[in-house]
Amino acid sequence: MSRTHRALLGGLVAVLAGTAMTGAATAAPWTKQATVNPLTGSGDWNSFSAVTRPAGNDGWAGGYMINYPNPNRDQILLEHWNGASWKVQATPATTGPDSQIEGMASTAQNDVWAVGTTGDFPGGSTTQPFAMHWNGSSWALVPTPSFPNAALRAVTARSPSNAWAAGQNDSGGLLEHWNGSTWSTSTGAPGAGGLNGVAFVPHGTAWAVGTSSDPNTGAATTFAERLVNSHWVRTPTPSPLDTDSDDVNELNSVTALSPKDAWAVGTVGNEDTGVPYRSFILHWNGVKWHRVSAQSPDPGGDPLFAVLARSAHDVWAVGYGVEVGPKSRAIVQHWNGIRWTESAIHEGFLGSLAMNPANGRLWAAGYADTNTHVNTLLEAHP
Repeated sequence: MSRTHRALLGGLVAVLAGTAMTGAATAAPWTKQATVNPLTGSGDWNSFSAVTRPAGNDGWAGGYMINYPNPNRDQILLEHWNGASWKVQATPATTGPDSQIEGMASTAQNDVWAVGTTGDFPGGSTTQPFAMHWNGSSWALVPTPSFPNAALRAVTARSPSNAWAAGQNDSGGLLEHWNGSTWSTSTGAPGAGGLNGVAFVPHGTAWAVGTSSDPNTGAATTFAERLVNSHWVRTPTPSPLDTDSDDVNELNSVTALSPKDAWAVGTVGNEDTGVPYRSFILHWNGVKWHRVSAQSPDPGGDPLFAVLARSAHDVWAVGYGVEVGPKSRAIVQHWNGIRWTESAIHEGFLGSLAMNPANGRLWAAGYADTNTHVNTLLEAHP
C-alpha cells in the first residue's frame, strides 16, 4: 500500500474510529512471522504491499520504507525468505526519488517479478511504472512501456514467457504483457478507470479488476475484464452504491480456480455520507458476477484488499477492520463452500496473499503500527 495507490485507504486511516469488532468468528490460527524492519525511528515506516512464494523454502515480500523526517521519501523495501529467516535484499536503482513495490508474482525460484511505481510522490509530478525480475541470482530492472502518471499495481505470471501486469495511467486502466523478452502494452476493455488486481485462470484465460466511473452519478463503480481470444472484454459487475459522486464500489483483487469459478474482493461505502467501507465480495460462475454476502461485524468498516482461492471450498480474503483508537486490526474472511466468516487477528493491515506451492500454507503481508513507527507484518496460516 502506498501514498500514491488507493487513496481510499488514506481516507480510512485518517478517520479510524468506531467500535470494536463484535460478533466475529473465532480467530483463525494465523501467526506472526519475524520479518526485518530497517527503520525504527519515530515516524519511520516499513511496509509490505506484496508477497509471493515460489517454493516451500523460498519467498519474497516487497513494499516500501520511509525514513522520517529526512528524506521522507518512499524507498523500495524487498525481503527474502530462505526457509529459515528473512533478510533485506538490495534492488536496482529506479529513476524517481520515490519508489515502491506494489505487486509480486513468481513461477519458480529463478522467475520472480516485482512491479510498482517510481516518481516524485509528494510533489505529485509524473510517475512511471517499473518492473524488476529475479533470475535466481540477482534482480534487474526490465524496461516497461511508460505513460504520464502511470503505475503498476499488480502482476501475475504463468510461465517465464507469459505474465501480465495491471495498473493505470492518465487514460485509465493499464495492462502490460510479458512474452519472455519484452513488456508491451495491451489494449484493455473500455471504461476502466484503474486496475488493482490481475490473475491467471488455471489452464485458461486471465482476469483484471478495478474501478470505473458512472457517467451519470459520478460514483466509482466496479470493473472487471476477461481475456478472451487475446482480447480483453468487460463483464458486467454489481455496484450496489451508485447514487452519489462520493460513492465507492471498488474491486482490489481477483483469484480464479477455473473458467467457471473466480472471486473478486474490494469495498463499498461512502465516507462523506457516513456509510462505512464494507467488505465487498463477488463470485463468477462462468456466466456472470454476483455479490455474495459477507460478514461485516465492525460498525466502522472492514474493506478487503486481497483474495486467494485454494479450492472451491477454501477461499481466503484479507484486509482490516476499523476500531476505537488510532489502530486497526487485520482481518481475514474465509469461504468454506457455504458462507463467508470473518475473524480479527492482530493489529495492523493486510493487503496481499500468497500460497506455498509445496503444502498450501498461506502468507498474508502488510504492516502494523507500533505507536512510534510502522513495522512490516507477515502472518502465516496454519
